[in-house]
Amino acid sequence: MARYKQTESLYLGIDTGGTFTDAVILNAENSAILCRSKALTTRHDLSIGLKQAMRDVIEKLPAKSDRNIKMVSISTTLATNALVEGEGSRVCAILIGYEEPMINKSLIEQKLSDARTVSIGGGHDSMAREVAALDEGELEKIVRKHRDNVDAFAVSAQFSVRNPSHELRAKEIINKLCDKPVTCGHELASALDAPRRALTTALNASLIPKIRGLVAAVNRCLEDLGVNAPLMVVKGDGTVAAVDVIQQRPIETILSGPAASMIGAQFLSGEKNFILSDMGGTTTDIGVLLDGRAKLADDGAIVGGTRTMIQAIDLRTFALGGDSLVDVDRGNYVRLGPNRAIPISLTGRSAEIRKELKKQLQHKDTVPFSGQFAVLQREHPDAHNLDVRKAKILELLTDRPCPLDHIIISPTHRRHLRELCRTGHVGLAGFTPTDALHVLGEFTEWSTEAAALGAGLLLRWRRGIKKPTAAQIEAFCQEVRNAVHVNASRALLDLALESNDHRYQGIALDIREKGEPFKTLVSQGYKRVGLTTVDIRVNTPVVAVGAPVKAYYPEIGRRLGCDLVMPNHFDVANAVGAVTGLIIQACEVLINRSESGAYRVHLADRLHELDTWQQALELAKQSAVERALSKAREAGAETSKVEYAIQKIHLPGTSGDEGIIEATIRAEAIGRPTTATPVKQKISADPPLGLH
Repeated sequence: MARYKQTESLYLGIDTGGTFTDAVILNAENSAILCRSKALTTRHDLSIGLKQAMRDVIEKLPAKSDRNIKMVSISTTLATNALVEGEGSRVCAILIGYEEPMINKSLIEQKLSDARTVSIGGGHDSMAREVAALDEGELEKIVRKHRDNVDAFAVSAQFSVRNPSHELRAKEIINKLCDKPVTCGHELASALDAPRRALTTALNASLIPKIRGLVAAVNRCLEDLGVNAPLMVVKGDGTVAAVDVIQQRPIETILSGPAASMIGAQFLSGEKNFILSDMGGTTTDIGVLLDGRAKLADDGAIVGGTRTMIQAIDLRTFALGGDSLVDVDRGNYVRLGPNRAIPISLTGRSAEIRKELKKQLQHKDTVPFSGQFAVLQREHPDAHNLDVRKAKILELLTDRPCPLDHIIISPTHRRHLRELCRTGHVGLAGFTPTDALHVLGEFTEWSTEAAALGAGLLLRWRRGIKKPTAAQIEAFCQEVRNAVHVNASRALLDLALESNDHRYQGIALDIREKGEPFKTLVSQGYKRVGLTTVDIRVNTPVVAVGAPVKAYYPEIGRRLGCDLVMPNHFDVANAVGAVTGLIIQACEVLINRSESGAYRVHLADRLHELDTWQQALELAKQSAVERALSKAREAGAETSKVEYAIQKIHLPGTSGDEGIIEATIRAEAIGRPTTATPVKQKISADPPLGLH
């Protein structure tokens, strides 16, 4: 561990990934990583893995050094998983001034099965004029009807980004009638698109109870460990915010883990221009950082097939990780994913599991789904009302992992098992690339014997090799490793070809050819084919982070002819990113022209009409800067600097200020998180149920 003085401030960064929960302690004075730890992520209750990782890393410090921890920051998969798995809380979505087609277009009830969607009178037009009075009487009836059977309220009004008065009044009324959290659409987005804003608002409301449970769990862990420091959370755009802000806007944490990875990769590598490849247990995330800034998704982050209005880093995610389930397709080629599996080497640490694997390998007939098990991840909250076959599956898993051939006795049983896996109640254990590395001797953390048995069973089941030899098993594991090389190389090559820099335009290859066989040859590592030379070089460095990259990326870098950077602490880059991110809060103020020619400034709480452009511009700039600074302080910034930009729209054929018909003033406040000791708050004694 690096040396440091007892008086120096320490930061604790935590990342909850799909397989591991990582923790690092960073010296704030010189940015040195002092110590680090890993614990298995406990998806049924994140607090267990969190506490283990935090305890392990703190115990590596000298005595009493934990008193010097001045800030804690966490990146979390909670919001992303909840949206992907459809596990949000119950929401009443109140849409003000929405017509039926717009309500249907929002897809709220399709994406949130427990949502109640209602519409009431009110709303504004595009010029911020009230088109109908807010129906306060109907609103009160709705709140009284639903307040006892929902967990949160979402309020979205027509054109609230131009005039939020109806949303603000509705929130005031709901807060008077009940104590459930309320999300307003204008708090989350400033762009027009009422249906998508309504959906984003409802999704955010559905996440509030879950994020509060996680925060309570983290606070309990910190209290048990004697750490009293501000708690920050990483957002999907790579910035951080105080936990009090995140508890109101948890949807901003979608893609928190990949965003932390980008920030951590930049910090550890020192590179300002690179392609990121973050390989985890379940997926690989790739993206581009140019001139020190990560590109944000233009139209909002997509999670679980749902496009939101939340800004997040523009990353591509594909199902390739150390825990991808390995299979063999009909063409006899190795196939990786898309399903995730618990490595059989991990499950096979149990002597009972190894005994079952040997039994399957010695069976006179080939056992379907050989070497695969179902594992209970968490109890189902409504098990008594489940389909009887789903209930039977859960009953089989109460004590230990169960071989899949004991469960999948018909296509219907397979469908029910798949549904339980999708909702996170059941997990699969099987042969993965991590197991292949065990057999090849490159990673031996768990049971190498179980890994070899798993490979043998897969060869017997899929390739009909009744008694696979050690040489055949090793050759198969080399195939698996090569499949990782090929899949990752192709994904990086696609990204590099399509991405732009200042001098060269990217290109998407014609859909009919897709670059074949060009990309196939490159990704498979061929340099000479017949009488030709195959030569391509990715001329931007690839920064590879994540626990598995050491085993794969040197060869991937060779195939792509690129500079490969695997910085120190590459395997805990996400946790490093969690503790090195900045607070950036933005505010946009719109100016447009009224029918009389006056300049209308759309402030957060009112409209203001002024005679001249300069008057309107000064008011808009002042308001945007003040609001951005206020939001930065609220998000936990100690001090901030402000940058602002103006986007103008002119009448055709005009160029001067008099020709401006609309302008947006955007101010960004940028600062470091505060290290002031937080005021002690009462922590709920209730356990956070269903955290995953």
